[in-house]
Amino acid sequence: MKKFAILITAMLVAMLALTVFVSCDDKKENNDPVSGAPTENDPVSGAPTEYDINTENTDYGLWWYDNDGEDGVIVRASADLPLEYYDPSKPTVVYSHGWKSKGEEEVLSTTEETIDKDIISEDYAKALKRAGYNVAYFKWNEYARELLSLHELIWNADFAPDQDAADKVIAAKEALGDKSLAGEFAREFITSMQDYKGGDIYFVGHSFGCEMVVAAAYTLTKMNDEELLPSADLIPSRLILADPYIPGEKGVLTSVDAFEGKMDGVDVDLSDRDCANVFADALKEMADKGVAFADIYCGMDMAFNAHGGDQGVLEKLISGTRYILMKGLRSSYGSVGAIHNITRDWALMALVDGLRGEEMSFSPAPSMTADELPAAGSYTMTGEFIMSAVNIVKD
Repeated sequence: MKKFAILITAMLVAMLALTVFVSCDDKKENNDPVSGAPTENDPVSGAPTEYDINTENTDYGLWWYDNDGEDGVIVRASADLPLEYYDPSKPTVVYSHGWKSKGEEEVLSTTEETIDKDIISEDYAKALKRAGYNVAYFKWNEYARELLSLHELIWNADFAPDQDAADKVIAAKEALGDKSLAGEFAREFITSMQDYKGGDIYFVGHSFGCEMVVAAAYTLTKMNDEELLPSADLIPSRLILADPYIPGEKGVLTSVDAFEGKMDGVDVDLSDRDCANVFADALKEMADKGVAFADIYCGMDMAFNAHGGDQGVLEKLISGTRYILMKGLRSSYGSVGAIHNITRDWALMALVDGLRGEEMSFSPAPSMTADELPAAGSYTMTGEFIMSAVNIVKD
């Protein structure tokens, strides 16, 4: 009997030790592999499905619209969004603005430049919600003031502003810590997209917002490669890039020739590569993998030449995207100034019209499936805002 009691005691001690070991191991697995913050894990992939979101910092963040669009209420990303903001059974559109020299907010509706041309006004958020889409907006206007540093804040987790940097840049980096804006975008997106089964995801960027959505999409792609993404379904299938600013060599929208550092949360070294090549390489890699494919709409002169005239970058873009020259808009609205926001509105109107099923004469149309889409290459767009009269043809 004594031996039996000793045996039972030994078994209980062993079970207790095993429980402590498993508990510690589970705690380790349920930590964010990047920040160490507590998360929930996907039971199949083991990848985090929730991240610790700093909702006290509202200078950036992913915000979701209700059915009233810009007239309604927006809510910050979280793992338990109400159904009116996020329905996991519906497809999704996410937008990002670009440079904001005064830190001003931008709404997801038609800009004054386009309205001044007597073109119909549209609340894009409300229209997309009515078409059956979740709609979110990555806002970072307070961090988007200093043009020459935007690409660093977007891509580079190791960005270290020098002493001469603008106060707003230093403050933004201090608030981000060892994170980047695109990394935060990706984590807030993952946290919001619980149990997603909605199919198509569109990331839409304007101006420097094109850098933001490409960097976020590439982060999600690399997270999936490294088994850090709960599901490959969270990688956007289409990128709509309106008049991108693409920093090239020093002096062309950037104060440095190349990055020094790594991306946020994934094993990608940016060192000794300029932003234009990082941007083009990311688009090419995603296209080659058959994930996010981009339509680039170029209206303003700067969008044609912002990569510093680097022919290698242009060749990568043309080989990895549908690179569309907006000659129809330029012939009516010029190549500088208002054309920049007019190109934004054209791309958003085309997206809205295509997703709500209106007739469109051109391709690539947003409603097309991957098999129906035209190949990568350089295209020319004719026509203006009457989408049934617009044509896009391969050069």
